[in-house]
Amino acid sequence: MSTKYAVYQYGYAIFGVGTTVDEAIEDAKIYADNVPDDIEQYHGQNIDGEMSVIVITDRLYYKVQEVGGSDVPIEHSGYPYVWDIAEDE
Repeated sequence: MSTKYAVYQYGYAIFGVGTTVDEAIEDAKIYADNVPDDIEQYHGQNIDGEMSVIVITDRLYYKVQEVGGSDVPIEHSGYPYVWDIAEDE
């Protein structure tokens, strides 16, 4: 299992995924025009509307590729700062 990344706007949606941070940012720029060039990795601050890079599980990565990032509720998976599909899904 390799590390996967997503560009996530807190409280809204995942806009891009990738196997590298740069790949996730480039993917996000296809779907959102407000992706900042200096986007930072998520550090535990939950600021509504803030866009950041998050580390995601393989399961979430493939689900977003399948259905898109706006239809997949996410949550911390129990590991520090790793996100997964919300369990009630």
